[in-house]
Amino acid sequence: MKASATVTIEAPIEQVFDYIADIENMDQWVNGVTEPKWTSDPVEETGATFQSFYTYGGTTHEMEYEITALEAPTRMATRSTSGPFPFDAEVELVPVEEKTRITNTLDARATNLALGIWFALFGVLIRPFMARQLQRELLLVKTLLEEPEQVDES
Repeated sequence: MKASATVTIEAPIEQVFDYIADIENMDQWVNGVTEPKWTSDPVEETGATFQSFYTYGGTTHEMEYEITALEAPTRMATRSTSGPFPFDAEVELVPVEEKTRITNTLDARATNLALGIWFALFGVLIRPFMARQLQRELLLVKTLLEEPEQVDES
């Protein structure tokens, strides 16, 4: 099940990419993520791995990820390799004059037939929720990069 969102940020593409590609920033903008850290050396290249904790529904899970594509400053793709649900994520950036248009896409995969049926039946309801969450996260990136003083540090 795939959802995406797009936002334009008033910052150069290199600045936006550097922020997004540094997974240690994930807990600042990805809802539910805490304690992101690299688990491989080198970092910030295709094949690198990292982990975080992810909380939803009152339960916290350890997540592991792999960078599947890294094309600075226009694209970064990751895949979850452990955790409660498998997904692929891709962030694409396009320069628009002095700004950057960023699109975040999440593709959640069914792990069994029952979940596949559930996605088929309820995907029409879940996909808009996913897209709204991706939009909120990108709007937070926009605020963090354009007006960092507006972000509540509490």
